Amino acid sequence: MEMRMFKMKKLIQRLIANLLFLPTYVRLKKTKGKKRIVILAVPQYNNIGDHAITMAEEKFLEAEFPDLAHISIGVIFSKFIYSKVKKLIGPEDIIGINGGGFLGTLWGMEPLVRKVISDFPSNVKIVFPQTVYFSHDEKGERELDQSIKTYRKSNVCVFVREENSYKFMKEKFFPDMNNRVFLVPDMVLSLHSQVKNEKGEGIILCMRNDTEKVTGSEVIENIKECAENAMQQVCITDMCTRFWIPLSLKNKFVTKKMQQLASAKFVVTDRLHCMIFCTLVGTPCIAMDNSSKKVKGVYEKWLKDLDYIVFCENGNDALSKAGEWIKVDSIKATRYSSKNLESAFAPLTQAIKDCLA
Repeated sequence: MEMRMFKMKKLIQRLIANLLFLPTYVRLKKTKGKKRIVILAVPQYNNIGDHAITMAEEKFLEAEFPDLAHISIGVIFSKFIYSKVKKLIGPEDIIGINGGGFLGTLWGMEPLVRKVISDFPSNVKIVFPQTVYFSHDEKGERELDQSIKTYRKSNVCVFVREENSYKFMKEKFFPDMNNRVFLVPDMVLSLHSQVKNEKGEGIILCMRNDTEKVTGSEVIENIKECAENAMQQVCITDMCTRFWIPLSLKNKFVTKKMQQLASAKFVVTDRLHCMIFCTLVGTPCIAMDNSSKKVKGVYEKWLKDLDYIVFCENGNDALSKAGEWIKVDSIKATRYSSKNLESAFAPLTQAIKDCLA
C-alpha cells in the first residue's frame, strides 16, 4: 500500500510539473537555434530572496546582452521532468545554474548541480553567484569529494559572492586552474530599486526559522521588549511566504517585500536578502549571521562602507545597537546605488561574452 501511494504521489508530481512546464517548453522550442542561456534550478517555492536572485539575473542579462535569449527553468522541472528538459537543450546553449546558497550540503541540491554539470559535457556552464558550504562530517566529505571530481573535469565557471566561498573553491576545487572561480556581488545588488523609502516609526524583525538559523529566539524577544518599552511598534515578518510563488509573480512579491521594509525605522535580520533589500531601499538594518556565514561575508565584501547597514557578531551587540537606534528620531542613511558595484560584475559579463565569441 505504501509503495503504491509513493508511486501515485510521484506520478501526480510529474503530471503537475508537465502541465506547468508547457509555457517554458514552447519558449524553448521557439528559441531553438538562437543564441541563448538556459538557467536551471530557479526557485519554484516560497523564498522571496531567491526569487529576487532570478529577477536580478534576468534583468542583468537583458541589460548586458539584449540579443541573448534567456530561459529560466524551475527547480521542480529540473527535478521531476529532467529528461524532457535535457532533450530540449542543445550543445550550443549556455547553461546557467541559478545563484543562491545551495552549493554544498545545506539544502540537498548538490547532486542535481553535479548531474547538470556532468550531463552537458559540450556546453559551457555558468554558476551564478553562490555561497558554498559543505558540512564537516562524513556526508559532507563524501559530497565534497564527488563535487570536486565533477567540477574539475567539466567546462564550468563558478561565481561566488563572498571571500569564504572564493577561498574554499580556489583551494579545494581549482587549486591549479585559473579562470574557473570568480568573486562578484550577489546578483540582487545589481538591481535598481524604484521603491521610495519613507521615514518609518516601527521596527521590523525578520529572522530565520530553518536549518541556517543560529541566532537564539531570546535575542529577538529582548529587542522586541526594548522597542515596546520605548513605545515603538514592532512588526514580525519573514522572507518566505506561506505558499509557493509562481515565477510569473516573482517581481510583484519582491517589490511588495521591499515596500514593507522601506516603511520601517529600521530592520533587524539574519537573512541575507533582507539585509540586501534594506540596502536597496535605504532602510537602516542590523544584520546578524547565519550558519554558512554568508551574511557576514557579503556585508564585509560589499556593504561595510554603508553607514545604515550594521553587522553585529552576537545578540548582545545587536540588542545594544537596536537600543541606540530606538532612542533617536532618525538614522542617517546614504542611499545605495547599484552603479557603485557595476564594475564588480565585470568578470560575469566577460565570461558570458567569451561564451558567445
